Amino acid sequence: MGKALTTDFLRLDVRHLKREGLLIAGKNTLLGQPEPNGAEPKPLIQIMGGQGGVNVRYFWEAGGQKRDVVQSIYLDSSACHYGNTRPWFLCPICERRVALLYLSENISCRKCKKLAYPVQNVGKLTRQIYRMHALGRRIGTKPGLTSDLRFRPKGMHVRRYQKLALLYAEKRLSVLNTINGYVNKLAQQVMKT
Repeated sequence: MGKALTTDFLRLDVRHLKREGLLIAGKNTLLGQPEPNGAEPKPLIQIMGGQGGVNVRYFWEAGGQKRDVVQSIYLDSSACHYGNTRPWFLCPICERRVALLYLSENISCRKCKKLAYPVQNVGKLTRQIYRMHALGRRIGTKPGLTSDLRFRPKGMHVRRYQKLALLYAEKRLSVLNTINGYVNKLAQQVMKT
């Protein structure tokens, strides 16, 4: 079994909180989880803006017991190139600057919880397909192994397009070779039985 995934946990995003004006001192807000039937969302997390940070309160259920968790999270900021500042959470455990904190029995960053991104738990073939599709999006192809190269996107230099198209063709060939290897291995296993 691999590491736990970031998608398995509720998370706090400092960028979202800043955009919604929830980091202001004295501001008290309830964040909720939407209900599937369209009913009013039930509150899950209470955010209370404070001086230099926020206080977070939520209920954590583990082993059939509900625990009321209240934790203070300090904020830091960095200057942006064109003025203004960018807020950051300071992880309560390692004190690193992070944009996302994950909630469980305590609040901490991805590294402290030893969480992996979903893409880190996929196999070799899936990673190759992701890379091929990323290149294909840049040069305007449709997703899939059978899509042909289209016209050069407007505004892209010819040499740049040729370079990306060649990379895309190499990635597609690599994916097809990997699939061919899997099919051959499967055929050999079928022949043995």
